[in-house]
Amino acid sequence: MKKIVLTLSVLLVLILALAMTSCGGNTETTTEAPVTTEAPLPEGYTLYDNGDISFAYPDNLSKTDGSTVILLNLINGNNITVVYEAKTDMYAKMDNNDYAELFKPMFEEMGMTIAKYNVEQIKNAKGISLTKVTHTASTQGKTMEQTMLITTVGNKTYTVTVTEVVNDDAFVNNVLNSLGLAK
Repeated sequence: MKKIVLTLSVLLVLILALAMTSCGGNTETTTEAPVTTEAPLPEGYTLYDNGDISFAYPDNLSKTDGSTVILLNLINGNNITVVYEAKTDMYAKMDNNDYAELFKPMFEEMGMTIAKYNVEQIKNAKGISLTKVTHTASTQGKTMEQTMLITTVGNKTYTVTVTEVVNDDAFVNNVLNSLGLAK
């Protein structure tokens, strides 16, 4: 009996530590919504701001900083990744044929099966010009929807990839429509 109570106590401490780490780790690049005339953040969302770009994301996502920022829902696997590269106009000119020729084979070499892809040049609700790439990806028996939002800020081209392991249209739309330049 003592072994079970000790094990459960240790497990509880680990879970609380993980929860605190997940919640407390957002202080560096996550801020409260600025008080402006802009639309408020959707309920349950917080602001990601890296100094160049910002967007709303669900406040229950666990955040890992690094050269690639990962915002991960530990329960359902939905996630957002943020990466950048040197400024390029390649994406602003990309269409479905370019994607099929250049990118689809890259994903397939990584073991993914790509279906239902689409490339659009759009402006979001904030007027930001984006290349929006959507596709259905399958790997290791799992299927997911991915939306890549690509924009250039200064001398960097950012790709914000929203991955839906579990379908969540609000998740994608909130990131898409809130994506803008950092304040």
